[in-house]
Amino acid sequence: MVVSVTLRPSAARLRWVQRLDKSQLALNFAYDPGGDAFTYTNSGPAASYTLGLSTVDSEGKTVEFTTQPVQISAGETHTIAPTWAQLSSGAGTVQIRSSTGAVTNNPLR
Repeated sequence: MVVSVTLRPSAARLRWVQRLDKSQLALNFAYDPGGDAFTYTNSGPAASYTLGLSTVDSEGKTVEFTTQPVQISAGETHTIAPTWAQLSSGAGTVQIRSSTGAVTNNPLR
């Protein structure tokens, strides 16, 4: 199964694709316009996801970036904050909060 969510915050667009089997249907995904960030909490077993992001630059051209596959463990929350003005280079951060509450920050890749 492929889950696809499209959000249009301002001029930005997100394409979220995760391949799931029937045992992995727990999906909690949200956009926070105040923080300009996406949050994914994995309520199911460990999985991987790929994020496709696109926006329109100041010249009206579409800029796209697709992440490498990202692993997410059971109970983890990933907060994805792209830097829209530098999206073509993949600028941004992914904050990972483990099920025990430990937090790490990684670059968006």
